[in-house]
Amino acid sequence: MSTPNANKSSPANPQLVEVLNRAWEQVTIVITGLRSRLFRELDDMSLDFEIQEKNLGYLIDLDSQDDPFIYYMDAISQHIKKTFWSAMLDCGLKTIGRWY
Repeated sequence: MSTPNANKSSPANPQLVEVLNRAWEQVTIVITGLRSRLFRELDDMSLDFEIQEKNLGYLIDLDSQDDPFIYYMDAISQHIKKTFWSAMLDCGLKTIGRWY
């Protein structure tokens, strides 16, 4: 996030401008942390879909640089692949065990 565009003329109170700039830096830090947390939650497949849907909406509202929908679809895809391969290995080991 960039510093808000204030009036380009000389500020009436430079101390106020400095305070506002520091406050804006803190807001930027908080928003960045919030975005990170929301993206981490999109990776958590144990969360209800309603929560994930809200998180997607929040990320859109926060103007994330990464597309939250593509990120979430990728997370779902990775989860399905892991679950599939885990089931295949489990099934394969049980089948091999019956032959020996």
